[in-house]
Amino acid sequence: MERKYPDFLSELPMRVAPSLVWRTYMGGKLLAAWRGLAPQPDGHFPEDWICSTTRAQNPGREEIQEGDTLVLANDGHSRRTVALRQLLEDMPEAYLGARHMRRFGAEPELLVKLLDSAIRLPIQAHPGREKAQRLFGSRHGKTESWYVLDTRGEIKHPYVLLGFRPGVTREQWRKAYREQDIPAMCGMLHKLEVRKGEMYLVEPGVPHAIGEGCLLVETQEPSDLVFRTEKKNAAGQLLSDEVCSMGIGVDAMMDCFVYRGADEQETRRKYQVRPTMQWEREEGSLVRLIGPEQTDCFEVVRLSAARMVCWQPDRFAVCIVENGGGLLRCSAGSVRIRAGETWLLPAGITELRWEPAGSLETVICLPPK
Repeated sequence: MERKYPDFLSELPMRVAPSLVWRTYMGGKLLAAWRGLAPQPDGHFPEDWICSTTRAQNPGREEIQEGDTLVLANDGHSRRTVALRQLLEDMPEAYLGARHMRRFGAEPELLVKLLDSAIRLPIQAHPGREKAQRLFGSRHGKTESWYVLDTRGEIKHPYVLLGFRPGVTREQWRKAYREQDIPAMCGMLHKLEVRKGEMYLVEPGVPHAIGEGCLLVETQEPSDLVFRTEKKNAAGQLLSDEVCSMGIGVDAMMDCFVYRGADEQETRRKYQVRPTMQWEREEGSLVRLIGPEQTDCFEVVRLSAARMVCWQPDRFAVCIVENGGGLLRCSAGSVRIRAGETWLLPAGITELRWEPAGSLETVICLPPK
């Protein structure tokens, strides 16, 4: 097959263009500010899907294609915006790596989002792999993680709702859903105040909702399967049981929740992941935020760089520049990066030199090994 794009593109870091996705809830103002853009009001495009070939599922907008990540390809003569899906169709092994291709095929096996909530999101949960396969014919469930990139200054106590309190039963949860008693639903979950730099893991079947005031890096399995428990969404639309349950029925949906309540201390111990120092030396440090100890679905690390060489050959990654800026150098050339940008690091890069201009801190999301 004739290739549309030059081979060397897979050996260079590639800037990811904003790929905003419509949602019923409001947000986006803090995301724009973090990127250094002109002040923007909150709107219905509060999510940026950074590494996605996954289609967004928005009831009522089924005819609109949303969710494909766009990258900026510079072939030395022209700069053009290309869908990540097109690059993977052209040269999947060059971008994803030979080992990845042998295990997963030509799919990223990863979805990374920037998510900015101006209001509380609806309470929801997601199926795991086994239920996703059995109920929806999907090989991906939706295990996800949240890295708190920033919080809104005007919100005194940014928070998330996560996990059942002790004693919550299926019958109580089913009754609250049937009566649409939203205060009761919220009261059955833990309200956890969050701070910048914290990491949380959300396992399948665990009820949750992101509260107002959070800018998150959400790393997850590549699916948009969502069980909804609130029949009126943030845009005022009324949702049927069919939509809330994704077509499997309310009783089957209720069976997908995990009714293992815990007190707040145990909940934080289970779902708030403590960072693990992988190495620290004069030229920088690498902290593991999510690793094999927590999930086999993805990995997340945080790299603080001061003139260092660091990379894992034959494995692609998504890089979010959290603070600072500088240069990334590799054998095929160099690119300048700065805070607020997102980059795709193809598997064809065998060595990468990080050269900060002052400081450089990045969050790096990787697919399963």
